[in-house]
Amino acid sequence: MRRRPGHAHGTLGGPGRARRTPPSDEQRRPVLNDDARPRPGRPRDDRADDAILAAAIELLESHGYARTTVERIASRAGVGKQTIYRRWPSKAAVVIDAYRRADIQRVPVPDTGSVEQDLVEMLGQFGDVIADARVTETLIGIFADSRQDPALLPEFRRLFMGWRREAIRQVLDRARSRGQLDGEVDIEIALDALWGPLLYRYLRTGEAPTAEHAQVVVRQALRGIQN
Repeated sequence: MRRRPGHAHGTLGGPGRARRTPPSDEQRRPVLNDDARPRPGRPRDDRADDAILAAAIELLESHGYARTTVERIASRAGVGKQTIYRRWPSKAAVVIDAYRRADIQRVPVPDTGSVEQDLVEMLGQFGDVIADARVTETLIGIFADSRQDPALLPEFRRLFMGWRREAIRQVLDRARSRGQLDGEVDIEIALDALWGPLLYRYLRTGEAPTAEHAQVVVRQALRGIQN
């Protein structure tokens, strides 16, 4: 039998039809929308970051940590959930970064000329922060979530204490350079002497340290580390 010119004798679909190549795995995959498809090398949009972090803070203040979800954050920020998950692995991770950017974290290091007064102000600011019930609930929530995701624990520590400890280190280093502290003072021990009583009191009683309590702690700590 003569074949018709221009027609292939195929096995799929019967005689007279061209052989069809089965689709590849890549072709079988569902097509993701632009928001969900990962794009290697795609520049990160800082505007989306800002919107997400601002939305997280707003929801924490209005709904609390437990009722703040990635879905709600995405909806308020006007982005898709995948936009958030490309940047952060969990709600807790978003919240940690949100608090880092919030005004609560942007407390200037005081420089009154007196190391005692600078330290009282810094420790008093810490008391004001944890006196806020929403902040306390958020910190407890993040700590609870970190039990399921150990990678969050060091981030939680940095959020709760890291920047404050470094700010007080600046105050102590500056005081030492000015001759207000002995040059041989161990800064790490001094930091523990300042923070320890406040944290212990808070854990024992659940009460945020007051300015008066911070002043007593500072005076006694300075007396102790310089003797």
